[in-house]
Amino acid sequence: MTYEPMAMVREFHDAFGVDRETDVPSSQRPALVELRQRLIKEECREAAVELTRLSRRIQWPRSGRSARIALAKELADILYVVYGTADVLSIPLEEVFEEVHRSNMSKLGLDGHPVRRHDGKVLKGPGYREADVEAIVFRDEERRRAA
Repeated sequence: MTYEPMAMVREFHDAFGVDRETDVPSSQRPALVELRQRLIKEECREAAVELTRLSRRIQWPRSGRSARIALAKELADILYVVYGTADVLSIPLEEVFEEVHRSNMSKLGLDGHPVRRHDGKVLKGPGYREADVEAIVFRDEERRRAA
């Protein structure tokens, strides 16, 4: 099976009749956005709990192995609701992700090595180029309007 998260989430949305912003009147769109926000927060909280269990070694009654399994499931749930939100709100997330990746790779220093803060966070190097997300999102919106 090929890993195509957007296609899989769209399959789920179609099978379960999940509303997309284009399916609901503009007056109902705020409720749709609020639902997606709640779903993302819920899944992030659940992943944070599993990360805390691993970092503090609070694994009982779970073994280290089952705690990692639980974390893996929660991380996948985060991806599911994030990709689902992109689908519902007509955001071409795969293309946006590629653009953000390109931008992130431009953070390398002039010597080709990462520039890091004292805690390990990667910082923007001198050749950093910001992601042009606007061009992707609005190009896709223009395509939808023309169709």
